[in-house]
Amino acid sequence: MKYSDAQNARDESDRATIEAIMNTISTNMELYEAFKSDKRNKNNQSFKKWLLDMVFNATYKPETRENPPKANP
Repeated sequence: MKYSDAQNARDESDRATIEAIMNTISTNMELYEAFKSDKRNKNNQSFKKWLLDMVFNATYKPETRENPPKANP
Protein backbone atom coordinates (compact mmCIF):
# COMPACT_ATOMS: atom_id res chain seq x y z
CA MET A 1 0.00 0.00 0.00
CA LYS A 2 1.06 3.55 -0.62
CA TYR A 3 0.84 4.69 3.03
CA SER A 4 2.19 2.93 6.08
CA ASP A 5 0.10 4.11 9.03
CA ALA A 6 -3.31 2.53 9.55
CA GLN A 7 -5.50 5.61 9.00
CA ASN A 8 -3.74 6.70 5.81
CA ALA A 9 -3.73 3.13 4.56
CA ARG A 10 -7.45 2.86 5.33
CA ASP A 11 -8.18 6.09 3.43
CA GLU A 12 -6.18 4.87 0.42
CA SER A 13 -7.85 1.44 0.53
CA ASP A 14 -11.33 2.98 0.65
CA ARG A 15 -10.47 5.35 -2.21
CA ALA A 16 -9.12 2.54 -4.37
CA THR A 17 -12.15 0.33 -3.65
CA ILE A 18 -14.59 3.10 -4.53
CA GLU A 19 -12.61 3.84 -7.71
CA ALA A 20 -12.73 0.15 -8.70
CA ILE A 21 -16.49 0.04 -8.16
CA MET A 22 -16.99 3.23 -10.15
CA ASN A 23 -14.95 1.71 -13.00
CA THR A 24 -17.30 -1.30 -13.13
CA ILE A 25 -20.55 0.70 -13.28
CA SER A 26 -21.23 -0.07 -16.94
CA THR A 27 -20.64 -3.81 -16.59
CA ASN A 28 -21.89 -4.52 -13.09
CA MET A 29 -24.80 -2.25 -12.19
CA GLU A 30 -25.99 -4.61 -9.43
CA LEU A 31 -22.72 -4.23 -7.50
CA TYR A 32 -22.79 -0.46 -7.94
CA GLU A 33 -26.41 -0.20 -6.77
CA ALA A 34 -25.76 -2.35 -3.69
CA PHE A 35 -22.69 -0.29 -2.80
CA LYS A 36 -24.25 3.11 -3.49
CA SER A 37 -27.57 2.43 -1.73
CA ASP A 38 -25.71 0.75 1.16
CA LYS A 39 -28.21 -2.11 1.38
CA ARG A 40 -28.17 -4.27 4.46
CA ASN A 41 -28.03 -8.04 4.53
CA LYS A 42 -30.16 -10.39 6.65
CA ASN A 43 -27.93 -9.64 9.66
CA ASN A 44 -28.44 -5.88 9.16
CA GLN A 45 -24.82 -5.51 8.11
CA SER A 46 -23.98 -2.65 5.76
CA PHE A 47 -22.76 -3.96 2.39
CA LYS A 48 -20.66 -0.85 1.82
CA LYS A 49 -18.93 -1.13 5.22
CA TRP A 50 -18.46 -4.88 4.78
CA LEU A 51 -16.84 -4.43 1.36
CA LEU A 52 -14.55 -1.58 2.45
CA ASP A 53 -13.52 -3.50 5.60
CA MET A 54 -12.92 -6.70 3.66
CA VAL A 55 -10.67 -4.99 1.08
CA PHE A 56 -8.75 -3.09 3.76
CA ASN A 57 -8.21 -6.19 5.92
CA ALA A 58 -7.08 -8.21 2.90
CA THR A 59 -4.54 -5.63 1.78
CA TYR A 60 -3.21 -3.79 4.85
CA LYS A 61 -0.24 -5.43 6.50
CA PRO A 62 1.26 -3.12 9.15
CA GLU A 63 5.02 -3.09 9.40
CA THR A 64 6.38 -4.87 12.44
CA ARG A 65 9.77 -6.11 13.50
CA GLU A 66 8.73 -9.56 12.29
CA ASN A 67 7.37 -8.09 9.03
CA PRO A 68 9.76 -5.30 7.92
CA PRO A 69 9.14 -3.49 4.63
CA LYS A 70 10.69 -5.14 1.60
CA ALA A 71 13.42 -3.18 -0.18
CA ASN A 72 12.81 -2.43 -3.84
CA PRO A 73 15.73 -3.71 -5.95
